[in-house]
Amino acid sequence: MSNQFKIFMSTTLLSISYSLTSYAVAEPITLKISHFLPAESPAQKQVFEPWCAKIKKDSGGQLLCAIYPAMSLEAGRSSDEIFEQIKRGKADIGWVLPNMIPGNFPIFEAIELPFMIKDSLSSSLALWNFYETHAQDEFTAFADFKVLAFFAGGGTEIHTKDKKIETLADLKGLKLNVAGKYVRNTMSTFDVISLTTKGPDHIIEQITNNVTAGVVISWQVAQAVNLNSLTKFHTQMPEGKNYLGAASFSILMNKDKYNSLSDDLKKVIDQNSGLPLVTQAAKVWDAEVLKNKGSAKREGHTMTTFSDIEYEKLLNLSIPLRQKWIDKMTKAGKDGEGLFEALNSLLDN
Repeated sequence: MSNQFKIFMSTTLLSISYSLTSYAVAEPITLKISHFLPAESPAQKQVFEPWCAKIKKDSGGQLLCAIYPAMSLEAGRSSDEIFEQIKRGKADIGWVLPNMIPGNFPIFEAIELPFMIKDSLSSSLALWNFYETHAQDEFTAFADFKVLAFFAGGGTEIHTKDKKIETLADLKGLKLNVAGKYVRNTMSTFDVISLTTKGPDHIIEQITNNVTAGVVISWQVAQAVNLNSLTKFHTQMPEGKNYLGAASFSILMNKDKYNSLSDDLKKVIDQNSGLPLVTQAAKVWDAEVLKNKGSAKREGHTMTTFSDIEYEKLLNLSIPLRQKWIDKMTKAGKDGEGLFEALNSLLDN
């Protein structure tokens, strides 16, 4: 065998080997994303889908997404199941409400205390800052996850099917679905029968069947629960005042899945998470408040604003809940007062 032929064969085999290796590296990775809202919801159309398009572009087509809306990845009704899906690796990424996972994220309950936030964007930036500076190493719940975003959804107000609510006295004895345990506690002080919300389908079912008279929930999810068809009366806080309540949201990734990615692909995830994703989601949330309120007005719904006197009554009823959270953190061995002041300071800036 001539030296020239040997060189030719060696070069050919190396080329084939390189091509096979390149093909293996080029095999795309599909990330399974699970969430509890409908496929047409802003969460999917304006947050997840653009995010997926961006990571696909930035990775040269190496990162793809398969999105499973409305609890469709596995049969279930409660959004807290997504937390377990991610933890088990059934989902790679998911949209999780920390308040639906009792005991795992107590530090984030502070953002859900009544009258903490004015809008989603400023409060979300504050919440992410709070997470980075005070919470990353606080709770073992984070050990199984790569945290992609934490943000806050404002716009929580009172929506009723048949009854106009002008004063706190009008709420007495009403049975309402109420999002967030601290808002439920506040509402219960004036004899509202507060029921936990388990997801959009549960809210729709209970209002439709007259199990509840309405819902205390954010305007952002109005589309998801078909709010403008279910309720015709909406009671809001005075202009410039903080919302009755808020919800904290998280986008979490299974840590093993993240760790299995190449360094280049990890970098793509990192560059498109944190502040960029927080900002994108929060802007969508604020826009949805304006959009859905505007839609209700155009449809002739009755929009009522609490007077300053009624607002102050509500605010005073909620103040003990702040101390309750501080005491809870202190009992857990943390600086409850300091944590609350840190978050409050970030929200004020």
